[in-house]
Amino acid sequence: MIPSEKDKISFLLKNPIFLLNDLKISKIDNLNIYKDNMKELYLQRNGISTIENLDFLENLEVLSLGNNYITKIQNLTQLKKLEILDLSNNLIDTLEHKNLPLSLHYLYLYDNPFFNTLTEYDVRYSCINYFPKLINIDSLEVTFRERHICSGSKINKKYINKGECMYIADHYRYINT
Repeated sequence: MIPSEKDKISFLLKNPIFLLNDLKISKIDNLNIYKDNMKELYLQRNGISTIENLDFLENLEVLSLGNNYITKIQNLTQLKKLEILDLSNNLIDTLEHKNLPLSLHYLYLYDNPFFNTLTEYDVRYSCINYFPKLINIDSLEVTFRERHICSGSKINKKYINKGECMYIADHYRYINT
């Protein structure tokens, strides 16, 4: 039996996972009718350049925007339940933590232009310092030791305030304050 249009719409409205990868979407729009049920939104490999029109997705837990043309991190702080965010392989030239929700557990940022001015460790440790619930960054688990160092224990406060931690020859250097 072929489902009717009403059945298709009913299914879409109840489905919490939206796979919209590889559809040549250039603008995030027209998702407001799914706001109550949408928990996961996958928009990888499209033509999206701006993060917009997501503020009403209060139940969104996963957002995948990898492999697009996004240039700026914006319009995400209102997504209070967002735990997984993929912004990898975009055109983001500045890492602005304040524009990301504090609820993040998994964050994917690799292959963005800001890595030309920041080291992998600058990005990693500034994220660990800023996001208290972070478990994984760019597919690498946040270790207890990293969390401890970035919490400010036995490390010079001026580095933490800049969002930096020091990494030397595969060992952490503790600086007694």
